[in-house]
Amino acid sequence: MDYNQKENFKAFCHYLGLGTINSKIWFVGIEEGGQAVSELNISEQLENCRIQKSDIKTVSGKTQVWNTMSKLIHEKYFDLIQLNYQAYRDKLFNKDFPYFFSIELLPLPRPNNSSWPEDYPKLFGYKKTEYSKYLSDVRLIRYPDIYKNWIKAKPSLTICYGKGYWNEFIDLFGLADSTFEKINGGRLKYFPKENVILSYFFSNRSLHNKDNDVLRKLIAKV
Repeated sequence: MDYNQKENFKAFCHYLGLGTINSKIWFVGIEEGGQAVSELNISEQLENCRIQKSDIKTVSGKTQVWNTMSKLIHEKYFDLIQLNYQAYRDKLFNKDFPYFFSIELLPLPRPNNSSWPEDYPKLFGYKKTEYSKYLSDVRLIRYPDIYKNWIKAKPSLTICYGKGYWNEFIDLFGLADSTFEKINGGRLKYFPKENVILSYFFSNRSLHNKDNDVLRKLIAKV
């Protein structure tokens, strides 16, 4: 990994997420989907990272993750939002609606979990076969940044989604020795002292109605 690759990687590691970081509710996912970083858009992407761009005027992607977030938040803050669900869904990350913060464990976007973008070895220094090295460096560089800002923000509720990465969430937020409650037969794991809940992935197939009910009740108490 040369100097430019290291700096590119660090910039993405230090970028936090979308929404308002001091919100009472944090959503923590695995990694950003959508368009991969490429040689064509790397300059724009790096600039967004450096200025910590967290506002999107109109959300174009209709992902199941954002659908789930918007439904949970819209119900909680309906009286303040003053928009129907669909209108709010399109303005999910607009600065006029600062009701939550969305952040990912892993900094480099991928269109899907089975691919590794072809420009990433050149831009960031990681080949597809070096994913474990990539994850190790993320833990070293990005996780401390997330944790520091989480401690500073003191959200009233942190919702981490993605069953395959529960151990990563536990390590990130220092929950290994904390007391937790298993909910819905272990589909959810709640740490009451830290106000952190671990959930299955936010998709129609993975997240059950009973899981949604629990999340709504916790959000209602915030």
